[in-house]
Amino acid sequence: DKQWYQRRVRARMKNDENANSWFDVEREFGHAYVMTGKFGQGILSEFVGTYLVALVGLYCAIRHGVGESDLGVLEVALGFSIPYLIYGRMIEGKGTANLNPVLSLTSLFLGYSSVVYCFASFMAQLAGFCFAIATLSPLDNLHFTLTLRPEGQTPVGIMFAECVGCLPVVCCKFGRNAAPYHVALAIFIATCICMPYSGGAVNPARAFGPMIALDYIPDYYWAYWLGPILASVLGTIMYFSGILYNTDVN
Repeated sequence: DKQWYQRRVRARMKNDENANSWFDVEREFGHAYVMTGKFGQGILSEFVGTYLVALVGLYCAIRHGVGESDLGVLEVALGFSIPYLIYGRMIEGKGTANLNPVLSLTSLFLGYSSVVYCFASFMAQLAGFCFAIATLSPLDNLHFTLTLRPEGQTPVGIMFAECVGCLPVVCCKFGRNAAPYHVALAIFIATCICMPYSGGAVNPARAFGPMIALDYIPDYYWAYWLGPILASVLGTIMYFSGILYNTDVN
């Protein structure tokens, strides 16, 4: 049961210096949710976390779009990264906090999640962004929540930018001594860098959720999926090659 897993995690962190990362603890409880029938609890944590991140981040995106933001792109980046950091710290050791289909997919590739849990997580993450749009519906200019192709950018360029932006997020999540602030910092930097080239989604749910909610799906939407998927594959290769993690220990 959950208490047994808590004791197991504490023992690992106490006796194994290579098991002292946030991801090690999260991985243990990710298994606990599935193995002890607490599947719904894990999915709920994904929905709530994604909703909170989306609510703040999309509101900042609207402010940036209408020119009310004093910090510009930095405000949007902070809007998506700071809530992730806070929520990640809140549920640390209690559940999973991927809040991004890329991270859920990488967990599946690494064998730390099942296909069903991965798909359910994605649906929860997508629903989180859709519900955030519904919450912000009283505001005007909701179209600024869309991640649209910047002028002069091709779909291939968007795909490449999203891949480059998502890869550091994957590396910080599944790397050695991973912690929520590592992922939050990666999200912040990636959003700032990718904004001029892809709109700075760095999250397929962040790009696709508002498209569904506002019933506007452009013909290049695939770039916001293929780029992150490539980043997930590259991160998986880096993990098993020992670049991100000492696989001999595991």
